[in-house]
Amino acid sequence: MRGGRARLAAAVVLLLVAGAGAGCGRLPSSGPVVSGPRLADDPSFGLIQFVPEGPVAGASPTDVVAGFLRASSSSRDDHAVARSFLTAQAAARWRPETSTTICQRMPSIVLPADPDPAHAGAVPSPPGVAVPEPGAPEAVVPGPAVGGALSVTLQGPVVATIDAQGRRAEQPPGARLSQRLLLLRERGEWRIDWLPDGVVISAADASRTLRPFTLAFATPDGSRLVPEVRWFAYGPNTATRIVRELLHGPSPWLAPAVTSGAPPGTQLRLRSVPVADGVASVDLSDAALVTTPQERRLLLSQLHTSLTGVRGIGSVRVTVNGVELTGPQGRLRAEPRAPGSDGRLLVLGPEGLARYDGARLDTVQGPDGAALEARGVTHPAVSPAGGPYAMLAGGRRLLVQRPGNAPIVAVDGEDDLAPPSADRHGWVWTASGSTVLAVPTAAPAGGPVEVQGPPGGETGRVLQLRVSRDGSRVLLVTEQAEGAPVAAVHGVDRDVSGRPVRLTARGPVLAPGAAEVLDLSWLGEEHAVLLVRRPGEASPRPVIAQIGGPVRLLPQVPGGVSVAAGDTEREVVVGTANGRLLVRSGADWMVVAAGRHPAYPG
Repeated sequence: MRGGRARLAAAVVLLLVAGAGAGCGRLPSSGPVVSGPRLADDPSFGLIQFVPEGPVAGASPTDVVAGFLRASSSSRDDHAVARSFLTAQAAARWRPETSTTICQRMPSIVLPADPDPAHAGAVPSPPGVAVPEPGAPEAVVPGPAVGGALSVTLQGPVVATIDAQGRRAEQPPGARLSQRLLLLRERGEWRIDWLPDGVVISAADASRTLRPFTLAFATPDGSRLVPEVRWFAYGPNTATRIVRELLHGPSPWLAPAVTSGAPPGTQLRLRSVPVADGVASVDLSDAALVTTPQERRLLLSQLHTSLTGVRGIGSVRVTVNGVELTGPQGRLRAEPRAPGSDGRLLVLGPEGLARYDGARLDTVQGPDGAALEARGVTHPAVSPAGGPYAMLAGGRRLLVQRPGNAPIVAVDGEDDLAPPSADRHGWVWTASGSTVLAVPTAAPAGGPVEVQGPPGGETGRVLQLRVSRDGSRVLLVTEQAEGAPVAAVHGVDRDVSGRPVRLTARGPVLAPGAAEVLDLSWLGEEHAVLLVRRPGEASPRPVIAQIGGPVRLLPQVPGGVSVAAGDTEREVVVGTANGRLLVRSGADWMVVAAGRHPAYPG
């Protein structure tokens, strides 16, 4: 695999020379000259991309498989170069778009010690990729090999998988690929004659060929946009894929929690979304006309928000059979906080409940912090829309308090309660055991209502929860039967009044493999920050997880017990056991204030 890294290094140098990178870099002044694959410029996007090379005459089976793996990362012309490593039958049968398996590095190519037809057998599905139904094309497996056939196995650690709709699933540590390919000689040259559908690429190839894009849906009341991240190859067809998936709708876990302005049956009238002079032209079928003015406004907002995230697209023109589609003025946006609401950090400060603005603590409610600690008050929360405060007392009572009024005991449980989270609809969330509870802040004395768990009983004991600021999703940390924590996102299905009725099926799993999840928070609308303890590490560390994307590690924080985040990474705050609030300072953490249990609104 050293040759692949050398080629990539050579390509990076060329990218820097061409000015394609946004940052600065120093060119090496010494070292060997290494030949790399040809580069081609994509005129639609101004991106310099690899053009992989096809097979050479007399290539060995290993060289053929290695060349195929390198070429698989390029989707140009329907993976034309990758198909050139296959027999004619396999090239016609292979469906690369069904899945992508991302390995930590290029997989190892394992040859049998004694090439024998008996080695050709069933192909295990990569982790996270659904096993096809019997009879489907991808379910075909090679039978006994004849006439000099050779079976090889691809092996390697798996980082993530992406399905046909662009939904990415991170894999836990230890997940591995074990996939067999069958090679035959065709016209005297080794070619791959059988392989499962989908592509296998390295993390390095994935980082330069795949990008996250946001599909915009909306809250059921139509007041805010809700993002769902999908992963597609960055190229001339990106806009088309985004619109097709947007019209197809949200993922099953999110669908009950959001809505769309696209009526059922709405499709692209043309096969593509052309982009010219920065304008994406979306021509829809007649079904798009069967809408109210507000639904048209929502649809236009969804298309504009989803497509202007693509490089090279500055505006969107939407037509139906060539006639421009218009709606009420103004677009919906992702605005999680109500106008005029207080977005500052909420903490238990030395003088009592306080808000922190990055420079000072402003006490908003007594008694002082020591008295609150003595009473066992922890984990304050407040809605993004403002309103009363919520907090735990003694770990088993949920208090709701308006400034200047006495606190009301909203939940008096027999078991420890999960730290509260307050949504924009006026509900404070907590959990007792595996039961999720919600209390209306307008009438907290009436007690909680039970929020139905996900279908199939996916939820174990709930350790942590946090509702998104748009109110459509909730982060849950649950303890599974074996004691391992699972952090995942679920949709929130509400009735017309905004009351949370049930949680949807589990969506993306965040930071799989953590030994312990101490706390978590939303970071903007597309990410979460989790304070985790990883196997083999003495101190916890925050990790930033994209909802439907990868995880990025932040430095360890000795003594860290809680974490909060606002809209940007600069607003990540860690609380320590000795009552200090820390923020990032380069590769370290810096004390900025005294306080406990930090929480941004939500």
